[in-house]
Amino acid sequence: MTEKKPKRSLSQNRYLHTILGFFACETGNTLEWVKQQYFKKLVNPAIFIREKEDKYLGTIKVLRSSADLDTAEMTTAIERFRNFASAEGIYLPSPDEERILQLMEIEIERNKHYL
Repeated sequence: MTEKKPKRSLSQNRYLHTILGFFACETGNTLEWVKQQYFKKLVNPAIFIREKEDKYLGTIKVLRSSADLDTAEMTTAIERFRNFASAEGIYLPSPDEERILQLMEIEIERNKHYL
């Protein structure tokens, strides 16, 4: 038997993509770069990096999809990323700071062709 944990929520997913997009705007990177390199590899390797055996390459490292996280793992990953961003001088609001998140979404929309 395996324990069923609640998957991450749609609101968590929207919030994550908003803060990742804003961080990308602030740093001049693409959303995908921020998500893969900073959010997953740099800040949350214990959650996202897995080792897998390949028939030809041997042991390789692969990135876990954020869709596979449960709500607790997603909360931890987001909180770590917010702390990282803060240390880099970029404020990422909490999920309940709705007005700031709306302004961030506007900024992301303005810069979407760069992201």
